[in-house]
Amino acid sequence: MRPSLDCWQGRTEERQKIREWIADGNIRLIGITGLGGFGKSTLAAKIYDDDSAEFDKKFWVDVSRRVTFTELARRVLLRLGLSPPTVEAIPELSLVDALVNHLREGRHLLVLDNLESLLQQDGQGLDAIYKEFFHGWLGCGGKSVILVTTRERPDLPEINLKWLPLPGLSPAEGANLLRALGILGTETELLDFAKKAEGHPLLLTLVAGFLQAEEESDPQISHLQRYGLADVAQLVTNEKLKGLHRGKIDIWMRLVLDASFNRLSDKLQRLLLNLSVYRIPFNTAAADAQLPEENVSEQDLRQLARCSLLQEERDDNGGRWFQFHPFILAYVNQKADDLTEAHQKAIAYYKENAKPEPWQAISDVAEYLEVFYHCYHLGEYENAFNTIRHCDDFLTLQGYNTVRAELYKQLVEAWQQNNSDSWEFAASLNSLGIAYRCLGQYPLAIDYHQQSLAIFREISDHNGEAGCLNNLGNAYNALGQYPLAIDYHQQSLAIFREIGERKGEATSLGNLGIAYDSLGQYPLAIDYHQQSLAIFREIGERKEKASSLNNLGIAYDSLGQHSLAIDYHQQSLAIKREIGDRNGEATSLGNLGIAYRCLGQHPLAIDYYQQSLAIKREIGDPNGEAASLFNLGNALAKLSRKSEALGAYQNARDLYQSMGLDANVQDAENAIQSLSRKTNIWMSLPKAIVSFLLRWVNRLWRLLHTFLR
Repeated sequence: MRPSLDCWQGRTEERQKIREWIADGNIRLIGITGLGGFGKSTLAAKIYDDDSAEFDKKFWVDVSRRVTFTELARRVLLRLGLSPPTVEAIPELSLVDALVNHLREGRHLLVLDNLESLLQQDGQGLDAIYKEFFHGWLGCGGKSVILVTTRERPDLPEINLKWLPLPGLSPAEGANLLRALGILGTETELLDFAKKAEGHPLLLTLVAGFLQAEEESDPQISHLQRYGLADVAQLVTNEKLKGLHRGKIDIWMRLVLDASFNRLSDKLQRLLLNLSVYRIPFNTAAADAQLPEENVSEQDLRQLARCSLLQEERDDNGGRWFQFHPFILAYVNQKADDLTEAHQKAIAYYKENAKPEPWQAISDVAEYLEVFYHCYHLGEYENAFNTIRHCDDFLTLQGYNTVRAELYKQLVEAWQQNNSDSWEFAASLNSLGIAYRCLGQYPLAIDYHQQSLAIFREISDHNGEAGCLNNLGNAYNALGQYPLAIDYHQQSLAIFREIGERKGEATSLGNLGIAYDSLGQYPLAIDYHQQSLAIFREIGERKEKASSLNNLGIAYDSLGQHSLAIDYHQQSLAIKREIGDRNGEATSLGNLGIAYRCLGQHPLAIDYYQQSLAIKREIGDPNGEAASLFNLGNALAKLSRKSEALGAYQNARDLYQSMGLDANVQDAENAIQSLSRKTNIWMSLPKAIVSFLLRWVNRLWRLLHTFLR
C-alpha cells in the first residue's frame, strides 16, 4: 500500500533527476531526504507507479511498520519467484547475500519507505543487518535500483548512490495543490498562501481538510482569517506559543490540527485518540473494536481522512485501510491521556482474529506479534511472554531469529529493571541466547544462557536447567571448545535422564556425538548417535531422526566405512526431502558426494556435489556453496579435469575471502597451488619426452652413419 496520488502536483524537476539516475545504470541506491510532511513518500510512490516501466519487478516496503530485514528479504525472494521451501531453507545469516545476489540477477526496483525508523538515536547508525545489506548492495549490486525515503540521511559509503534533498513545493505548485484539494480563491490569494506556507505539502493538505470540513459550501482560502489561521507571522506572536522552540511551520500545523480536532464530534474525537494505539494500518473492523457499542463505520474513518487526520490506502483487493501520518500520530499521542482500555481492546481484537495453526508465513502470526506489542506496552509482560511463546517454534523453524531476539530482549530488559527471578524471565533469557547463537553471536549467547541457568537453578527448575546446559554446550561447540561443550552436555544428559525427559535426553546424546566427532573419537561419537537415533525413532521426531542419521553417516565416513555412511546419508536425504528441508537436503547430498569420492566413484561424487551446490546457491548459503565448490574441485581433480577443478577451487576461495574465513581461504589456496604445480609438470612432460626421443634418434643416426661408412 502506497500514498494516494489523487491530488499529485508538480515535482517535475525532481522526477526528471531521479529518472536520469535510474537510467544511468551505475546508480544502485537513490535516497529522497526532507522534513516530515514534505512529500517524500508521495514522490517515491509517483516514481513507483509512473516512472518505473523499465523494471522487471517492483517491491514497496514501509519499514516504519516494524518490518525486520528477515521478513523483507523472504517476502522479496518469494516474489522474485523462489519457492516457499527454498526461501524457508535459507539460513537467516545468509539472507543478505541471498537478496543481494537475486536482485543482481535482474532489473528490479525496491522502495524502502521511512528509512529513518531504522536509524539509531544518533540519527546516523542503521540497524545492523540493514546496514550490512546496504553495504553489500553498494559494493556489488547490479542493474536493480533501491529507492529510499528518509528524514535523516544515514551514514553509507558514497559510492554508486545519489541523494535528493526535497524542498517544499513552489508557490505555483502549492496553489495547484490547494485547487486540487477543492480550495477556492483568487490566483494571487492561493499563491500568497502557498508561499507563506513554504510549499509544505502536509500543511497545505491540513488547511484544505480543515476548510472543507468547516466551510463545506464555500471553502475560500481567505476564510482562514475567521479562525486566526491565515498567517504564521501573526500566529508566532500568540502568547500561548511563546517559549516553544519549534519551527513556524511546525507551530502552524499544530494549531490547524487543534482547530480540526476541536470541531470533531465527541465520538470521532474519542475514536481518533483510541486509534492511535494501532502501530500498523487498520480497517473498519479494527476501528469498530475501539468503540464497539457505537457502530463505527467506514464513513467515520473517511470523514477523518477528509480532514487529513488519517491517511486512506487501498490494498490489492480494493479494501480500504487507514493509518496516521507520523507527524499527526505524534500530535494525537500528545493529546491522549490514559489509553489502557484502547490497548486492551486492541488485544481482544487481534486475539479474536488470530489465524489458527498450521502457519505458513510470518504474516500468519502477525496478530500474535501485535498482541505482544500491546501487552508489552501495558506492562503485562507475562501475557506478552505467553503470546510470543505460542509461536516461538514457528519463528525458530522459519529462521526469524532477529525477530525473536528483538522480542525476547524487550522482555529481558523489562524484567531486569524489576529484578525479576521468575520462570518466564529465565525462559526469555534462554530463548534470547538461542536466538543469538543462531545469529552467530556466541559470546552474547553464552552470557544469556549463564544468566538463565542461574535463575533456573535458584527456582529448582531441573528441565530448564538441563536445557540451558545443553545450549551452553552448543555455543561452546560452535566456538571449537569441545571438552567444555562435552562437560555441559554430560551435565544436561544426567538431569534429563533423572527427570525422564526423553527428547531432551536424545538431544543431549546427539550433541555429545557431534562433540566427540569433532575430537576425532568416532566410535564414541557413533555410540552416542545410535542412542540418540533410537530415542527419536521411539518418540517419532522425524527432523531430529534425519539429523541423527546424517551424523552417523559422517562418523562412519571418518572411519572409512563409506558404504555404511552412504546408507545413513540416503535415509537422511529421504526424510529431509519428504519434510521439505532444503538446507538439510543439500547437506545430505554433499555428504553423499564425500562418501562416493572416498570410494573412488568420482563421477557419482561430482553429480551429488553439483546437486548440493545448486541448492546452496538457490537458498543463498555462501558457506555451504563454498564447501560444495571445494569438494567439487577435489573430485574433478581426481578425474584430471584440472581446468574445471581449478575454477571450482578459485570460486571457493573467493567466497571464503568474502566471509573472512581465513583458514578455509588458505585450504583453497593450497589446493590451487598444488593443482597448478601438477598441471605445470604435466604440461612440460611432452616436451621432455620429445627431447629424449630426439636425442636418441640423433644418437642412433650417428651410429648408423658410422656403420655405413
